[in-house]
Amino acid sequence: MFQKIIVPLDGSDLSERALPVALRISEAAGGEVSICSAIDPKDQATISAYWALGGDMGGGIAALPPEDLVKSEAQRKSETEQYLARIKRDNEALANADSTVLTGDPSEKVLEFAQDQGAGLIVMGTRGRSGILRGMFGSVTDRLLRTADIPVVVVPPDYQPSSLASRGTLNIVVPLDGSKRSESALIAALPMAQKTGSTVRALHFVQIESRYAGTPFNEIAPIKANIDDLTSLASGYLEDVRKRYEDSGVTIQPEVLVGYPASHIAEYVKGVPNAMVVMTSHGRSGIKRFLMGSVTDATLRNSTAPVMVVPAIEE
Repeated sequence: MFQKIIVPLDGSDLSERALPVALRISEAAGGEVSICSAIDPKDQATISAYWALGGDMGGGIAALPPEDLVKSEAQRKSETEQYLARIKRDNEALANADSTVLTGDPSEKVLEFAQDQGAGLIVMGTRGRSGILRGMFGSVTDRLLRTADIPVVVVPPDYQPSSLASRGTLNIVVPLDGSKRSESALIAALPMAQKTGSTVRALHFVQIESRYAGTPFNEIAPIKANIDDLTSLASGYLEDVRKRYEDSGVTIQPEVLVGYPASHIAEYVKGVPNAMVVMTSHGRSGIKRFLMGSVTDATLRNSTAPVMVVPAIEE
């Protein structure tokens, strides 16, 4: 499934944190990694506008950017080629990897490149150079997540590369909400689990409705009974999922938890070594178009483990 993996880089340490994750997956899948970097012609205009608005922290409205920031496209391409060559030199596992410089809007060009290469996976950081202007995670990653038709693995800024660089067993965490869309993630996770000998932790969260907040103590019992009923139903659902996919040879470990998935998935993976979350772009709460589900979005923003976002199938 992941015979070709694309890793977009922008020269930042944060973008390079995707490399050990991509290499771990490619090693297990018997695939290969291609690295790329995009030159966006609009960058020079952005830099000039930034400086004109006082970006030099004291130059005033009429300030011009330093000469070393104003470069021709040919100069930028040459520097980018040198950067990618250095990445290959510094990573023995990438010595024979393809490296490509793209020109144009990074999100569009990376996606086009992945399609042209027949890639099955994109692995990238959540915030590189563009993150300075964007906020929580880079606009390139954001747009790719919302438009890519192949899975995208997002590596968080505080991810420690050594955790997956080792040959330790990968623990794949797949949140399920009972929808076929959410099970798209499980279908994508199984081949990776087969290759790596990993266990899949299938999670379902029983949510306490907000209308119960502040309920008097003497009225808690009926609520507790309701939670118990929901937990029982969730356990039955996960057991059915486990049986349906037991022929895969992958150990699926069902877990029912009480809480809100948007906040609790990221908390859960903190206690799971070598974790990778695999989830769909939207499940029951999903809104069609380019919007990701709130649970996926929250997990991407808060997870300390890599998160693979799988395009959801239609129900």
